[in-house]
Amino acid sequence: VADLLANDTGSVHFDETGMTNQSDLDWVHVASTSKITLLEIHPRRGAEAIDAIEILPNFEGVAVHDGYRSYFTYSGCEHVLCNAHILRELKYISEIQHERWAGRMKDLLVRANREREGVFVLGAEERSRWQKEIDKRYDQILRSGYRLYGENIDETRGAPKKNGARTEAKLLLDRMRDFKGCILAFTITNRIPFTNNQAER
Repeated sequence: VADLLANDTGSVHFDETGMTNQSDLDWVHVASTSKITLLEIHPRRGAEAIDAIEILPNFEGVAVHDGYRSYFTYSGCEHVLCNAHILRELKYISEIQHERWAGRMKDLLVRANREREGVFVLGAEERSRWQKEIDKRYDQILRSGYRLYGENIDETRGAPKKNGARTEAKLLLDRMRDFKGCILAFTITNRIPFTNNQAER
């Protein structure tokens, strides 16, 4: 099964979740497609476990995941982020921290996902126009978020501190800027999923 997944040229979903094993914390690692699911238990969460499972080190397809840092150390594949995770963070920042850019970004991603099925049956010119519009609106929303912090979208300095801690909103802004391609990949082809729910389930 590991060989089949490692040689898959499509999308493979990855996730990991903690479990208690005789009072120790172990990790259940998941790699799955719509037809194959591999579950491996390992005492580690990160690269040591991922290397031992031998899928991502050899994988050249699309790796869909939640953005856990260890996944990004494998450069042979294309990385796609789960937008269900992004939407939850945007909802929190919009409703609890009252930053309006987050609500607008959430609406944009939901709208793009709703529209894309219809868009992908259109001609190349219409698809390109739609993708450029989503891309432009994404950047506009990020810029409005950065203005709240007195910054420009192109600046790379660390997140400002509020009560001694880096703000969650600014950390998400930076992540959405730096991983824009991984977040909006679902707008490029309908072969790339919007979420990582295949593995989460």
